[in-house]
Amino acid sequence: YTRGQWNGFNNEVAYMEIGNEPDSSGFWTGSPLQFYQLYVETAKALRAEFPTLKIGGPGITQGGFSQPIGQQWLNNFLDHVKANGAPLDFLSWHLYSNDPAQFATAAAYYRQVLDAQGFASAETHVTEWNASGSNTSSSTNAEYRAKARGAAVNTATWIHLQEQGVNQAFFYHSSDVAPIDGKLYGLFAIDG
Repeated sequence: YTRGQWNGFNNEVAYMEIGNEPDSSGFWTGSPLQFYQLYVETAKALRAEFPTLKIGGPGITQGGFSQPIGQQWLNNFLDHVKANGAPLDFLSWHLYSNDPAQFATAAAYYRQVLDAQGFASAETHVTEWNASGSNTSSSTNAEYRAKARGAAVNTATWIHLQEQGVNQAFFYHSSDVAPIDGKLYGLFAIDG
């Protein structure tokens, strides 16, 4: 694709994330070991073909820092990557919360785990984040995603992410299919 094939473009891609919440059954239906192996094989093949590409993943859910089962999944993933000599230039994670301090806690946890596992040079990326909309009404979503409270939460979150040394942060925005998006995922609505 980066060489102009398949209607692609001739620019270098800087980062490649492998995986999207494979620690949950919503996106990955295989076993954890099958994902670890997929990551290792894909990362090694990418590194062989694109030596300057930064390779990472897996876009782990917030259970990766907040739940013992998620913490174990992450440790097993890192053990497998290290044991198989696969590249991990960045660890990516996701978090939806109305509490900016949770972002600081998550970022500090992931940094500590990476350092302890021998990945001190790996970057940390939060590749999906936003306010939490779980089990809330549309009016609550609006408070946290489209009004002054949301602006305050977002600003505090950005500060925490910077203070914790997160290298990349991607604000999640679902596509607006109607002028009124009940989840209000974006910074801007379809009407601007």
